[in-house]
Amino acid sequence: MAKSYIAWLAKCPLKTKWGSLIPRPLKMNEGLSTSKRQAECKKTTEKNTRFCRFLSPLLRPINDNLEAMAKQLYDYWFVQFDFPNEEGKPYKSSGGKMVWNDKLKREIPEGWEVKSINDLSTICRGVSYKPSDLQDNGVLILRGNNIENNHIVYDNNTAFLLPSMISAEQKIKRHDIIITMSSGSKEHIGKCAMFQMDSKHSFGAFLSKITPNKDCPHFIFLFLSSIYFKQKIKSICNGTGINNLTNQTFDEVRFAYPTPKTLKLFEKRIQSIFDTIGNNDAENEVLTKQREEILPLLMNGQVSVNYHLYAPLYIDSLILNYTLNTRLHERNFFKCCNPPIGVQFYSRANSNGGRDSRGRTVQV
Repeated sequence: MAKSYIAWLAKCPLKTKWGSLIPRPLKMNEGLSTSKRQAECKKTTEKNTRFCRFLSPLLRPINDNLEAMAKQLYDYWFVQFDFPNEEGKPYKSSGGKMVWNDKLKREIPEGWEVKSINDLSTICRGVSYKPSDLQDNGVLILRGNNIENNHIVYDNNTAFLLPSMISAEQKIKRHDIIITMSSGSKEHIGKCAMFQMDSKHSFGAFLSKITPNKDCPHFIFLFLSSIYFKQKIKSICNGTGINNLTNQTFDEVRFAYPTPKTLKLFEKRIQSIFDTIGNNDAENEVLTKQREEILPLLMNGQVSVNYHLYAPLYIDSLILNYTLNTRLHERNFFKCCNPPIGVQFYSRANSNGGRDSRGRTVQV
């Protein structure tokens, strides 16, 4: 197992005598009948599967919580219009002046404008290729199946192309957003994900890359992730009967655009959240790669796992203490089902003299 992962385990609040991966020669279970050998293989496979489930990315739930906070902040500021006024109070709730806008058919704060995605970004269509262009290695081409809940996910359904097929504008940079433009299902149209770091990947022809202006990247991404945008996209697709977005679509979808001062303050406050999301995504990618490398070794018997490591571990809760202006603090609490001897289980609440209902030692 990689040293970085062992170091990560050492930082977990769960205190136990962690074992290690111990290389050993492959054993063929000599002397066992066929049925017993099959039972032994099934038992080993189940243990290894539980262990590899623990190796699955554990930071994704944290990112889900961080994105929920970012979306809630966007909703307060740009949907409910309760961004801080000059006195630091919620603008609309404190009686801030609202004016009627004919284009949006609603009131918006005084001094705000009406914009479209095309007004604030550039759009580039993805790489077109034929099956004969596919390679065993090269540049990974992201497709619609790689976007899930505003995250980039990686699966075994991969496509690689030669670097020479990728143009300069089809390369992905920090704060670029990829969005599904065409799909067989209306539910997939408009799915998007934002990159917090430069990427070595590119994207297919059914996707487009949106590069926001430098002063509003997170504002654009959160608008594209909003319920309002999804409803507008669904309405457009239902009206045309075609599951396809065009650049004209981004001219038709308009929204209230804040003053430069308000926008700058929002981007400053939201940046720390997305920086943490980007770092977590990078760590998730490393952990996923390590899991894929370890799994075959476990299955063919080249390595074995200490008993303490394949006890089924699950995330019990995630407590996020954060401030938008300074730092984000995360604390993970792990719950161990039937933990091995030596585990100390930590809990915030305990009224049983230092032990939980199952007799486990608890430190409060």
